[in-house]
Amino acid sequence: MHDVSRTDLTPVDFDPFVGAAVVTLPLTVQQSEVWVESQMGPEASCAFNQCFVLHLKGPLSVEVMQFALDQVVRRHDGLRARFDEKGDKQRIVADGDVRLALEDLSAFQERERKGMVDQILDREVSEPFDLVNGPLLRAKVLREAANSHRLVLTVHHIVCDGWSSSVLFSDLAASYAAGCFGLAAQLAEPMSYRKYVASVADAKEAATDEAYWLEQLTGELPTLDLPLDHKRPALRSRNGARETLRVGPELYGHIKTTGASQGATLFHTLLAAFEVLMFRLSGQSDLIVGIPIAGQSELENGHLVAHCVTTLPLRCRVDPSSTFAQLLRQIRSVLREGQAHPNVTFGSLLPKLAIKRDPSRPALISAVFNIDRIGASFDFGQLLLERVETPKRFVTFDLNVNVVDSGQDLLIECDYNRDILEAGTVRRQLEHLATLLDEIARDVEQSVARINILSAEERGGLVDVATYDTSPLHSLFEARASATPDSEAVAAGEQRLTYRELNARANRIAHALRQKGVQRNDIVGLAVERNADVAVGILAILKAGAAYLPLDPDYPRDRLAFIVGDAKARLVLASSKVRDSLQLGAAECLDMATAGDGLPEANPDVASVPADLAYVIYTSGSTGKPKGVLVTHANVARLFSATDPWFSFGPGDVWTLFHSYAFDFSVWELWGALLYGGRLVIVPYRIGRDPAAFRKLLVEERVTILNQTPSAFRQLIQADLDEAPAAYALREIIFGGEALELQSLKPWIGRYGDGRPRLVNMYGITETTVHVTYRPITRADVEAGRGSVIGEPIPDLYIRLLDERGEPVPVGVPGEIWVGGAGVANGYLNRPELNAQRFVADPLDPTGSARLYRAGDLARRLPDGELEFLGRIDAQVKIRGFRIELGEIEATLNAHPLVRQSVVVTREARPGDTRVVAYVVVNGGEDLTVSDVRKYLRTSLPDYMIPSFVVTLQSLPLTANGKLDVGALPNVFRSVGDDVPLSEPPAPGMEQLLAGIWREALRVEKINAGDNFFDLGGHSLLAVRVAVVLQGQIGWRMDPRSLFFQTLRQVAAQAEAAVTRPHATKGIA
Repeated sequence: MHDVSRTDLTPVDFDPFVGAAVVTLPLTVQQSEVWVESQMGPEASCAFNQCFVLHLKGPLSVEVMQFALDQVVRRHDGLRARFDEKGDKQRIVADGDVRLALEDLSAFQERERKGMVDQILDREVSEPFDLVNGPLLRAKVLREAANSHRLVLTVHHIVCDGWSSSVLFSDLAASYAAGCFGLAAQLAEPMSYRKYVASVADAKEAATDEAYWLEQLTGELPTLDLPLDHKRPALRSRNGARETLRVGPELYGHIKTTGASQGATLFHTLLAAFEVLMFRLSGQSDLIVGIPIAGQSELENGHLVAHCVTTLPLRCRVDPSSTFAQLLRQIRSVLREGQAHPNVTFGSLLPKLAIKRDPSRPALISAVFNIDRIGASFDFGQLLLERVETPKRFVTFDLNVNVVDSGQDLLIECDYNRDILEAGTVRRQLEHLATLLDEIARDVEQSVARINILSAEERGGLVDVATYDTSPLHSLFEARASATPDSEAVAAGEQRLTYRELNARANRIAHALRQKGVQRNDIVGLAVERNADVAVGILAILKAGAAYLPLDPDYPRDRLAFIVGDAKARLVLASSKVRDSLQLGAAECLDMATAGDGLPEANPDVASVPADLAYVIYTSGSTGKPKGVLVTHANVARLFSATDPWFSFGPGDVWTLFHSYAFDFSVWELWGALLYGGRLVIVPYRIGRDPAAFRKLLVEERVTILNQTPSAFRQLIQADLDEAPAAYALREIIFGGEALELQSLKPWIGRYGDGRPRLVNMYGITETTVHVTYRPITRADVEAGRGSVIGEPIPDLYIRLLDERGEPVPVGVPGEIWVGGAGVANGYLNRPELNAQRFVADPLDPTGSARLYRAGDLARRLPDGELEFLGRIDAQVKIRGFRIELGEIEATLNAHPLVRQSVVVTREARPGDTRVVAYVVVNGGEDLTVSDVRKYLRTSLPDYMIPSFVVTLQSLPLTANGKLDVGALPNVFRSVGDDVPLSEPPAPGMEQLLAGIWREALRVEKINAGDNFFDLGGHSLLAVRVAVVLQGQIGWRMDPRSLFFQTLRQVAAQAEAAVTRPHATKGIA
């Protein structure tokens, strides 16, 4: 047997490449696209590094492998290509040999050796190629043992695609096997690289095919919005990783059979399943998925090493009501049509589409789906090829799914951008795909909107929640008053009431109400000023067996009149100061001041039960008319029993009644004090609207429990920062009423920490009795830039996150909040149709007895089980096809050191023209221009999230409930304070030079100093051309990525500084 380790091999006598001349060729359109992307920085170039690791068993001869590699490189011109600096020409050099390096790791222990191999492979995928000087192929042998090697081949995608790798390995294997015997391999005739390049340029079908694809991509083009773990960097990164999933032989067979039953191939079936998964994860029915097509498949001779792949932007509209079988047939048809028009490139289409470029994400295509079929194994002679690995560290798309079909099973490889997605998220998505495949193999006629993609545990079912003893609220209060009669219960300015006095006053009025004929579950209005009458009146109405209807005199008169009429309240308990101004219609008014004169102070004998109504609070309605929510004693009492282990409220606590008693946050404030023997400080309206005065009250009254809407607390923070740190007695600050933006807490935590007082975020809804969830907020949460985390439900409540069809959503995917449990109210007063829409049966409860409230709010479940609040469903914003997260813009603005507060909303400049508007409150005495704001935002946010208008305000307006009053924000459509007017022409010198280059590249007449290159229609290819031209004129090569974020004036200033700097380097800035 021939010794393959010998080095005295007989060389092949004839070498056809000796003396070959250098050939110059144009780049194909596909190559131009790769070249342009590769200029976007080292990461972008490395995303095109294709690394192949061949695991070989047997006695490998490095010398013979070098010989074989030389033959392959000389056979295929593309492997000897070098690319011009301008990206318009490629040279095929005669001497393009690639040196095969050997790294002998056999002396190391297995664990150490594995670490060294990982480091070597990491370097291979992370080292950019020099496209100008080459070579564009690297080769290395890693010797792990005498008969165990890894052959590592790394090649740039600009000269080698997936199809080409098979050609390369086939030729290499055959050449090695023959070379071991000193022979030349008998190889297939290669396709001429030069003829291929020429044929691409002369493709006659290109215009027809391009017209087809432009027709498919008309109208508003969708942008795939998958749920992300991290917000996108302002400039797209390429950091990647890979997760895999294996589909076993049994399911593999079922999938093939399912597809065949519908006249579809395995690829059609898998693609349809992937489209369903994207639809279910994103909630989008209009999808564009990239489908790679190998150009070699269209050639008479496909034995070609080159970059021939075209990515087709396949558009599919998923009808949620269709079955999977119907979708499969649709996708089969769409794909066949697309494959019949392959003579088009992704890059050639982009300039002709009305797409606003977003530097934070890939253009048009975010996800790619492909299938590779494993053919015959490559024959290296006495070397056994065990497997081929393809490590990846950088990626060009958000998701790139490649299915490897062995003929017996499937290996699904998912490359993903790890700067926006976590490995666990991608693993879950692959598991969802596996569940989906199993479901369609079982029943192909299932609706695509209802095909189960979750495990049984993820879907949920019957929920076991805690139960708590409940009693009527006034009974609980009476017990407390009996236990601590002389403790102070209420403080309202100079007026102070003990528990004994409060109980007695309420009892007298309750008797008066009974005398007026008030019965159990009647509705009695309460219209009093913010003083002790609030507590007295509420207790009196409950003690009479009725439910109180809050009528805050600070609310508009028309609203109060509507509420009284809608609730059919025949009696209103009112203070003398507000009685005459109320429009009560037919309702009788009972004066608080005199109603109980001469009546008993004993508790009325009323047989109230926990199921009786406690109050009817009206909330805003989508029709413009408020609606009354029916809340029982049991709803309220269990709220405190269930949360007691978290807070341990007690008689030593001092609470403020900060909010209007017509806002349900007041229910928590009032009973949190009175049920535990604490003290309730009622905050007058004027002090509640004066943050400095309220701060003083908190200190003087030694308040321990503070409840705030985030909007009100932001104003308190600013008032606090204007003074020296206060000696607060606070132990808990509880947020509710609106979304909490965690960054707004940074100044408070910086001053007082996060331990005492503790900061607690509680998401809640009037219809589910004030609070639903609980989540302490820490310094770490704020520093990590977390979203509005709302934690976990109260123990006797549960939350389902469901899509618009009532199906549970996967972890990380936004869904509507449906709340079940003991806090769910009785419904809306006199609104049967609305009750049927919002108070519904739990679709996942097998007993059919559970009721849920549909909140109309969006949230997502995080991998750790926590919930993150995302806002109202009807407030979701899309602009130019991009989903806009207004909260993310606010969080970024609030992180600016000069910004005190901000709010971001959308306004319509004209019908159909929606703009993002930011309202900013700047720290006193600070100067912050609009261009400063935009420049700051561009460092963290994609371009489509930059506000069109920035308006500075002295303060943000609040409603009577302490929430942000969006309607009171000025609706102005002009930018103020910009230090570079958009109409300012370029200044002489560098600005005018650069403007001339821009005009030539963009084909526009007018360029202003404040213009941005991409806003004027620029794209990556044009940016690179501008950089090349500028380098030719001034000798400085700018980074083309700078054009994404800077104005012409800023780029010109950077160029001016570069050329005037002593010893300036003439490279990438």
